[in-house]
Amino acid sequence: MFENVITANRLDDGTVIYLTRESLWSPTLADAWVAEDEDEAVVMMAAGENAENKGIVVGAYLIAAEVLDDTVVAVRLREGIRADGPTRRTDSVSVDDNSEQAHVPLR
Repeated sequence: MFENVITANRLDDGTVIYLTRESLWSPTLADAWVAEDEDEAVVMMAAGENAENKGIVVGAYLIAAEVLDDTVVAVRLREGIRADGPTRRTDSVSVDDNSEQAHVPLR
C-alpha cells in the first residue's frame, strides 16, 4: 500500500515538522497527513514547495510511513529517529559512553 507523509524542517528553528491534512505543520508525526496514492502525494508536495517558497520550511520531502493501530509511524530508521528525537540521553545524568544507560531505545 502507498503511504507517505511530507516532512521538512521549520526554517526559524530547525524543528522537524510534518504536513497535516489542514495544510498546517506539526512537530508530531502522528498528526501527519498520510497520502494513500501518488496523486495525493503530488498535492502534498505542492503544499510543501509552497511553504518553502514562503520561507516557512526548508527541505520538504516525502517519506514512507505506515499507519499502525491508528498511529502514523516512519518506515525507515532515519525518519524514526527524526520523529522520535535523539538516541542518546539528553538529561544531565553522567554515564560512561560505553554504558547501555547512555542509549535510549528507538521504540
